[in-house]
Amino acid sequence: MPVVVPLVVSCAFFMENFDATVVTTALPEIAASFDVTAVAASSGVTAYLVSLAVFIPVSGWIADRFGAVHVFRVAMGVYALASILCAASQSLEQFVAARALQGLGGALMVPVGRLIVLRSVERRDFVKAMSYVTTPALVGGVVGAPIGGFFTTYASWRWIFAIGVAVALLGILTATMFFRRDAPQPRRPLDWRGFALNGIAVATFVYGFALLARDTSHFVTPLLFIAAGLVLGALCVRHSRRTTHPLIDLGLMRIATFASAATAGTLFNAAAAAVVFLLPVLFQVGFGMTAWESGLLTFTLAIGAFAMKAAAPRILRRWGFRSVLVGNGLVAGAFFLIAVVAVIVLAPVLERQVAGLADRLVRSAMELYERSRPWADSLIVRFGGGGLARATQAGDLPAKAVQWALGLVGQVLGSGIALFNIVSLIFVTPVVAF
Repeated sequence: MPVVVPLVVSCAFFMENFDATVVTTALPEIAASFDVTAVAASSGVTAYLVSLAVFIPVSGWIADRFGAVHVFRVAMGVYALASILCAASQSLEQFVAARALQGLGGALMVPVGRLIVLRSVERRDFVKAMSYVTTPALVGGVVGAPIGGFFTTYASWRWIFAIGVAVALLGILTATMFFRRDAPQPRRPLDWRGFALNGIAVATFVYGFALLARDTSHFVTPLLFIAAGLVLGALCVRHSRRTTHPLIDLGLMRIATFASAATAGTLFNAAAAAVVFLLPVLFQVGFGMTAWESGLLTFTLAIGAFAMKAAAPRILRRWGFRSVLVGNGLVAGAFFLIAVVAVIVLAPVLERQVAGLADRLVRSAMELYERSRPWADSLIVRFGGGGLARATQAGDLPAKAVQWALGLVGQVLGSGIALFNIVSLIFVTPVVAF
């Protein structure tokens, strides 16, 4: 199996995962530099995701029309240019526009890269090849939060986009050196009506929720946008079922395993994506932490995902797909519930009623930590202990204890998300690729 192809494609996956984590970590500082709220600055994240949703369905047609290798290189160039524009933005509007352009590059870069890998390896080697692709992506998720937090705290949030530019240039160079230029494939006609309906429906639907988040006192206009998005989405589904060459082939949903993985995966990853966005805002805006400290906590999600990658095959062989999916869902759901209870219920109760008891408990935990320190030298444990020490000095024990607990929850959630995605890949890949 040619290893160089998946390794070059992994540059695209690394960039996407890295940028996703560094931007969410730096979001409160980005908002402060533009003199807006963190919720308003989240429009940059929203613009990127909307651009992905609009252009990913058409990426396959573009790759067939112009050649996958050529599109891959151009997409990485667009992504690098958009990263430079993000760093140079002087207003929220410029930042949102640059993020939308970055989403266009990402929508072509990652799916087309996966298509290049699919066409370059034998069927029996596809999962192995994808492991070469996804491992750097997981590394990007692991290092993104702390690196983004470090640059944001001690330099400027604008520097976080420089790494993406460097990796993109490396990807373009290696793709030019090692990829053979492929000829355009026989192409089917583009479903322009489906493309327009899908794009407008997604943009309208998400824009409605963005308006609702900014101003909850005026909900009529946001609800009208949301309703319009739902109507346009229904029209898109109706059109896709009737046309000969639909942009999105809904016939795949008749396959039970694909439908299950796609439906449950959408809900599960929506919750996971919300956690990745909300935790940096909670830690920095709610708890007053720096971006560096926030990054050291939120990257536990990626640590859990990285650890699960090695353990997943053994777990699947031992208990099977059905048991793992059900058990993983229950465990992940339970820890989501624990996190909600910790933030909404536990902290206020501790703060009002048992602050003295919390003080003694945390001090006891600190003593235990100091005694076990020679054996517990990992970054998470050291940072957790340091966070508890600062909490003891500051007197804000309940909130800091919740931060430490959420770091532990993050590791478990990251493991659960990774395990679900691995199982979904096994279910979906044979259906879509072969």
